Amino acid sequence: MIPFISLFPFLNQMKMLFLSIFILLAFFSSANAASFDCQKAESEAEILICNDEELSQIDTEFDKLYQKARSITSNLANFDRDAKEAWLKREQNCDDKICLIIWYRDRMEKYSMAIHKSIPENNAPTTTNVTAKLNDYTTAKNSNYTQTHGIDFDSSGKLNIIVGFLIFLIIIYISKSIPWSISIALICLFIDLKYAITSFLILSLICIYIAHDRNKRQKDHQARIQNAISQIEKLIDLHKDKLTIQRKQLSPKRYGIHENSKWLKEKDFFIQHVIMPEFYEIFEEINEKFNIEYEIDLATNNFANSKIEYAIMNPLDYEQLIADKLSSYGWATETTKATGDQGADVIAEKNGKRVVVQCKWYSNPVGNDAVQQVISGRFFYNAQYAVVVSNSRFTASAHQIAQSSNVILMHHDELRNLVEIIETID
Repeated sequence: MIPFISLFPFLNQMKMLFLSIFILLAFFSSANAASFDCQKAESEAEILICNDEELSQIDTEFDKLYQKARSITSNLANFDRDAKEAWLKREQNCDDKICLIIWYRDRMEKYSMAIHKSIPENNAPTTTNVTAKLNDYTTAKNSNYTQTHGIDFDSSGKLNIIVGFLIFLIIIYISKSIPWSISIALICLFIDLKYAITSFLILSLICIYIAHDRNKRQKDHQARIQNAISQIEKLIDLHKDKLTIQRKQLSPKRYGIHENSKWLKEKDFFIQHVIMPEFYEIFEEINEKFNIEYEIDLATNNFANSKIEYAIMNPLDYEQLIADKLSSYGWATETTKATGDQGADVIAEKNGKRVVVQCKWYSNPVGNDAVQQVISGRFFYNAQYAVVVSNSRFTASAHQIAQSSNVILMHHDELRNLVEIIETID
């Protein structure tokens, strides 16, 4: 269903098409003049005669011959009865040009013979050209389909082709679709030319609708892709901090160069499991316009600009660094003694919330020992929450124990969000 507002451009195009076709049809209808008033034509045979220049000319010649034969007949009643019967047969049986040609030929031969019997030969009207043309047409009665229903390059056919070609150009201009326009032209080649203009008109409307619908679908699809890109940008921004931490952890320096093979795997994991499921159907098109990997790298580009000098950090310094960080975020902090800390390196309080923190400066992933230690510290120091903070990652077993014991595992760059993280487990 096309929205009503979107129909305005379509209606303007339709109005231009109808105006152009109306002018062309007016020109076309004024080109043929039969012996009767074509404005009153009702039967299919009469309409065919009016719409075909050749038939109109033959009808005019026939009428002259008919009037002459009628004027010299000795029995007017029989003549009129015979003419009416013949006319009725034509109206009932003739629905194509060949049938009308044969009918005109037979009637004109009959009238010519009647005239020649009553008038000296040298005074009889000349019908040689007309009857010869009619005889030529009747030879096509038993020919193949193309001759009887295909393109007939008589004068009427040429006019139809000209009118059709002009409509064809209008279609190209309106629909902006040359392939569809060519298809319409080819279809019309196999339709009787007496229906050519109607066929062009109907198929033109179909073509315009298809082109309009196709353009609307393309616009909707492009809008969908653009909306997806905006959502992906938000997802990257949402996970920016975590991605930056992961890149920092997974890109160690070797000989002064960041070795990023593990980071590439992590980035691929993020794309495959966080982004792609949401936009699976159009993912390839999105990636052609929006390089997701590049955008992730761009968002985490400052991963190396850390205030922590890993090469010189020792465990005690790291504990003090964590305490200082928490203090800068509004926590009241206290470090425990180096030995016998009972599973807690830092004790922090804020807004009535008491937290024990186990600090682990590791080059390898942190295991479940650290989790077990901080669980003990939580009970010993009567704290509500337990946190293990590290510069490194955590093992799968550490995550399992932490999840079952309500222990928070985090990177030190996430400490600024500690209050919000605590609230999620309350």
